[in-house]
Amino acid sequence: VWPGAMSLWRSADKVSGYYSLSGYGEDYWKSIVVANQEIDRRLAEPETYRSPLEQLQQRPTIPQSPRAGEQNEWARKPCYPVHVYAGTRLSFVVPPECEKVRVLWGYRETLGERSVLVSVAGEERLLTATVEAEKSNTADFDVPAGGCTGWIELQASAGEGDECVGVKVLGAKPFFGGADGMRLR
Repeated sequence: VWPGAMSLWRSADKVSGYYSLSGYGEDYWKSIVVANQEIDRRLAEPETYRSPLEQLQQRPTIPQSPRAGEQNEWARKPCYPVHVYAGTRLSFVVPPECEKVRVLWGYRETLGERSVLVSVAGEERLLTATVEAEKSNTADFDVPAGGCTGWIELQASAGEGDECVGVKVLGAKPFFGGADGMRLR
């Protein structure tokens, strides 16, 4: 989860004079890793090493801000507030007033076939689909009167390392927990 990452660029169509260049949360982490590596190199050779990060580079001019009511390119892409990794569980509570829950999942890059196991009110459904770049896979679930709980787990693919999908749950309030019945307290 990258708190606040979506609040700014997702509201670009509602904020006059706002231009978004925020990018994806995982790109920020990659930048932090590179910066820390460069700091380590400089500390190891303080007299001789000069990082390419120390040199100013020309940047393109930022175009005119979009007019109020226009969506920028980021606001038109699917929005997944949470990334679920294989071996973790995203749990959620469905309030009593909801009759349906919609689960959206996908990723910014094409990942190929992925499966998520979703449980709503004790009914488990294995959802398998091809994850294509910037396209959501969706599934709707009926909710019993009085609300319920549910969870989502990404199933591990054979022979692959770290893998995740972006998830958004409409009609429920998510929280984190461990897979295989483990709970975070």
